[in-house]
Amino acid sequence: MKSITKCGYIVSVVFLAHSFTSIWLTTSRANAANPDWRAQWIWQAAEGPSNTWVAFRKEFDLASVPDEAVANISTDTK
Repeated sequence: MKSITKCGYIVSVVFLAHSFTSIWLTTSRANAANPDWRAQWIWQAAEGPSNTWVAFRKEFDLASVPDEAVANISTDTK
C-alpha cells in the first residue's frame, strides 16, 4: 500500500474543508431563506421496471409572479 505524501495529504484536507464549507453555506442559505420549507417528493404511483429512467414534472398555479423562485432539487441514481 502506498503511503500518502505530504502534498497529497494537504490537498485532501483542503478539498474536504472546501466541500464541507460549501455544503454548510448552501444549507444555511436555504434554511435562512425559508425556515419552514418542507419537501414534496414527486414519484410514480407504482414500482416501475428495472434498468429504466423516469422523468417527472410538477405543475402549480401562482396567485402572482414572485420576484424570485428557488427550486431545491434532489436526485438519486440507485
